[in-house]
Amino acid sequence: GFDWQDLTSKKKDITVDVINCDLTEDGTLKGEWRQIKSEYAAFDKREKFKSFNSEDDYLKILESEHNGMSIESYLNKGLDSLELPFNETMKITYKNKAIKLGDQLYFNPFLFDRFTENPFKAQDRLYPVDFIIPIEQRMNILVKIPEGWQVQELPKNVRMLLPDKSATILFNAAIVNNMIQISFKLNINK
Repeated sequence: GFDWQDLTSKKKDITVDVINCDLTEDGTLKGEWRQIKSEYAAFDKREKFKSFNSEDDYLKILESEHNGMSIESYLNKGLDSLELPFNETMKITYKNKAIKLGDQLYFNPFLFDRFTENPFKAQDRLYPVDFIIPIEQRMNILVKIPEGWQVQELPKNVRMLLPDKSATILFNAAIVNNMIQISFKLNINK
């Protein structure tokens, strides 16, 4: 016999970044970056990791992809399991994410994975955009500001969604106990 099979994936491409760092008076960020990739994102990351000859080669490329970042220590879990998320934990130093002008620091909270240009280049869209699978990206950033310093301005909080809720984006920034707390979430549901 035969029957129709639904080929729509029930799984997502999920990436969660957790960054906890200190901002020094010279604009350097020092701390920990933890990245958890689940479902399809974990599969893709495992394949990328295994394509390198060694962990050192992988880390050199990772540092080159993030200009100004150096990795002091690295640990991963879930490399050989298809069921578990792929976790990476790194102690990092980032030298070019804050600019010091006079007695002020200007800090860019988007440390990783940001769009630098619009990926959709067609003038006219004749067909819907197909992301193949749903995507979820979350980023939680905690930045301890230097002792005696204060934040003068935070980025504005943003909440946007498409009318059919097929895509949403949330960005929140707050100051709690001398720490800048930033959360970012992007969902492409369809």
